[in-house]
Amino acid sequence: MSAYIDVIVFAVIAAALLWRLSRVLGQRTENDPPSFTQQNARPGASRQNDPYSVAATQKNVEAALASLPSHVIAQSPTNWSANLPNYDIVANATAHHRLTPFLAVDPTFYPDDFIAKARKAFPAIVNAFGKGDKRTLEFLLAPSLYSDFAAAIDKRANDNEQYDVQVRDVKKALITDARLDGTVATVTVDFTAEQAITHKAANGNVINGEDGHVETTKDRWVFSKDLKSADPKWTLVKTQEID
Repeated sequence: MSAYIDVIVFAVIAAALLWRLSRVLGQRTENDPPSFTQQNARPGASRQNDPYSVAATQKNVEAALASLPSHVIAQSPTNWSANLPNYDIVANATAHHRLTPFLAVDPTFYPDDFIAKARKAFPAIVNAFGKGDKRTLEFLLAPSLYSDFAAAIDKRANDNEQYDVQVRDVKKALITDARLDGTVATVTVDFTAEQAITHKAANGNVINGEDGHVETTKDRWVFSKDLKSADPKWTLVKTQEID
């Protein structure tokens, strides 16, 4: 029942915003329905086609509800926190419950949206490291972690090593831990991925394995974000290889 009420509230808000936007952007013509004040000035006016009637409002609500993104209906904040853990997203029930305090700071937080962003961030960061793309890394990494990545890139360049890595597939990404310190959230994600790696020394000899060999990697990454910030970006603050 609570979830249904939440959805209706979302729909009413959406309908109201759509109506207000049309009033701001549109120009009235002689064929437009009379304004609210005009109707009040004519007490005897017919209410049959009144856009503010109960029937019209219900129709607008239904239309707005139909247009809502599916995750708003299926996973409202009340729903996902109260439901059983989704083990396609979280590793265990403890991780699920540690995410629920995030809602008190940011009611729009959804674990499925977060993990989708993490899945995109993983290959973006790994591939940027392989290419020596410091600009991308500086944007996505915390300063201290960026310094470590930049130092590794500089060492490769100084040693004339050839290094390339491509993420072929992120096979699994699970939230294993979550913390909230004031409004700053940290979320730990364990990734299992397939990567094609080429690493050659200055003389052309392959370092560690075959040229372009594909290996399955397991990494633990920690992301952080101030949930009160208008910036939607989560920053990577720590990485660790796991067995």
